Amino acid sequence: MADSDAFFTPAPTRAYRVSAISGDGHRLLTFPSALETPHPENNTVYCRVFPGVNEKDRSTRAAVVVLPQWNADPGGHVGLSKLLALNGMTARFA
Repeated sequence: MADSDAFFTPAPTRAYRVSAISGDGHRLLTFPSALETPHPENNTVYCRVFPGVNEKDRSTRAAVVVLPQWNADPGGHVGLSKLLALNGMTARFA
């Protein structure tokens, strides 16, 4: 507890990658996980990006990260991300 920032603050990374728009019209953002496990497939964070655009001036306004929770199905998270994007907020579903 003496140095909880050292435990809870991940090391910075510049290894972010954004893929081209996929068939479903979304981009994929990936970056290395802050916690490394013995299982390589768990060491990368995958996020779907739902770009939000303000219809008045075609600019982006804000961004929201949507994190999964135990009592919601994947469709709920995607639905929330789409709703946020419709209201001008870029949503990243991680």
